Amino acid sequence: MGNGQQDRSSWSELIIFSVAIVLILVGVCLYISTTLRRPESLSMVDRGSFPDLSTKELSPLRAKVVGILSQQFAKPQPGTYYSQGEKQSWCVNFVSWVAHEAGASLTNPHNGGWRISGVRSLEAYYRAAGRFHDRGDNYHLQPGDLIFYDKGSQRDEHVNFFLKYDKGKAVTIGGDEGDTIMVQRFDFGNDGPIKGFAALE
Repeated sequence: MGNGQQDRSSWSELIIFSVAIVLILVGVCLYISTTLRRPESLSMVDRGSFPDLSTKELSPLRAKVVGILSQQFAKPQPGTYYSQGEKQSWCVNFVSWVAHEAGASLTNPHNGGWRISGVRSLEAYYRAAGRFHDRGDNYHLQPGDLIFYDKGSQRDEHVNFFLKYDKGKAVTIGGDEGDTIMVQRFDFGNDGPIKGFAALE
């Protein structure tokens, strides 16, 4: 066999080997990407723990919302599940979905649907309904109420649900926190500006 044929053979083998490596890497990346999007893989993320919260003294609506939040925390879904398939930031979509499931649907002023997707639009909705309370209003939070975070806070412009107070901190649960549903503790004094609160009812 001449040197030319040997060179061509070597190049062919190198190309085949390189293509095989690329295909393997693509397959691995796709597998990892798909796995991380599965709800069961979210157990690898430290999502906090759902607090002990008695619903006996809550109104029927608040008790129902807390129950739904507990269920979704136990088995979180991808953001698109709460967003009617839309790929977008979904903290407000999660709020809309929970309200809809609880039988207290919001009304999007633009299309009449149950889903509102923007933090400012949600704030405007609750202000129009007379249920928004600015930070300085001394409103007493109850389970199922919403906390609106301002830009500059640790959570930036965001909204989530209040569950209870624990050792001086607010225990919250929200969607699109670490791209999943998380229970966290928030110190109103140290963790950044709060815009206000919205009463569930």
